[in-house]
Amino acid sequence: MERLSVVEYLSMRYLNEREFQRLLPYDADIVERVKFLLQRQKDRQRKEIQRNRIKEHIYKIEIERIEWLLSEYLLIRMEKIRNNFYIKDESILSPHEKEYYRAYINLNKEVGAYVELEDIPERHRNKEDLPEIHGVYALDNLQDISIDGEILTLSPGEFLIGNISTSEDLVNDLGVLLV
Repeated sequence: MERLSVVEYLSMRYLNEREFQRLLPYDADIVERVKFLLQRQKDRQRKEIQRNRIKEHIYKIEIERIEWLLSEYLLIRMEKIRNNFYIKDESILSPHEKEYYRAYINLNKEVGAYVELEDIPERHRNKEDLPEIHGVYALDNLQDISIDGEILTLSPGEFLIGNISTSEDLVNDLGVLLV
């Protein structure tokens, strides 16, 4: 895959997070890079306030676009946390998300809305076993990958539809884009 900008990587993270039913691992590196980029763009915008109104507005539009994308990525993650009381691996959460998750669980325990996982009937427990059918657009050369139980080799630009519930690593590594 050719070298992409920080915003393009964030956009891909956002799209995959939005499409995948389960919560994907938090990408601290990309979020920190985007925050750095935003600060740099805001500094550049401030310098252009009196010098060049057109450049100032271009920076403003770019800042708003990046802020929207970052906030949507984080909001989708928060929504998935709210919809899933039983996150088995908290290492996929950011420190702030862990704090939010624990506070949300405690709040639900206080109002009696939380049920221990052991008390839930088995047939309702394992969402991981459910199929996730998606369009998969290959971004890299992918050798010997398993999608929907089939071993495949994909080239950049190839598209297929299949169950990717067992191929979470492809989504995490940004080897594919879900559509």
